[in-house]
Amino acid sequence: MMYGWAPGLTAFMDRCSVVIANLGLHYDVHTGDLHNYGPRQFSFADDMRAVITYLADFEASSSKNNSRLAIWRSALPQHFDTKDGHYERGKNCSLLPRNTSGENAIIQAYNNFYEEQFAKFCGVKQQNQSSSECSSYEYVCTVNQTSMDYPTVYKFFVDNQCCAKRIDRIRNGNASTVTGTILRWNIADLFNVPSWHVAPKDCSHFCYVPSPYEAAFERLELLLPLP
Repeated sequence: MMYGWAPGLTAFMDRCSVVIANLGLHYDVHTGDLHNYGPRQFSFADDMRAVITYLADFEASSSKNNSRLAIWRSALPQHFDTKDGHYERGKNCSLLPRNTSGENAIIQAYNNFYEEQFAKFCGVKQQNQSSSECSSYEYVCTVNQTSMDYPTVYKFFVDNQCCAKRIDRIRNGNASTVTGTILRWNIADLFNVPSWHVAPKDCSHFCYVPSPYEAAFERLELLLPLP
């Protein structure tokens, strides 16, 4: 769990078999700045590209004895009393349902951005007769894990002169460019219910209402490959 992209924390995921990632709500949807963080060299777009790079490399490093899954989760909708429903300082919640189609697809503001980024760096996995019903949510991403142009894990290690073994692992791999599959777990539509927020002034967090959570995890189950 990260407030914003923090590549150093990926060291704690080395032994994981599944990583689920999401960025968005702590970034300004209009400017791409990270809230309450001060000046930064990189934008939301840079951070997301770095996460895609990490997830693709994570999945690509699967082995016969250590199968790995990389999953990108959609952003959950916000319902602040603003033009587009997203957070602005001093604004309270609006319990009015918002339009979710056409130019005013409010719950899709962050998610539309995800679509743009995945389209830029990845492609939908080609389907064949044996493809699952959810294969259209499988994205094949070819990335440069040693790029210094955006905040990759590799750049963090080099800039901070740390984690020599991890740097060596990346440098000694087959190539700096790797290809991995990222699964898209899209659940924003399930939570577009303003009355289910935790409190009247909290438009980002949801109460535990079983129905949307059960539906969300059912989608995840459908997305995962059969054992």
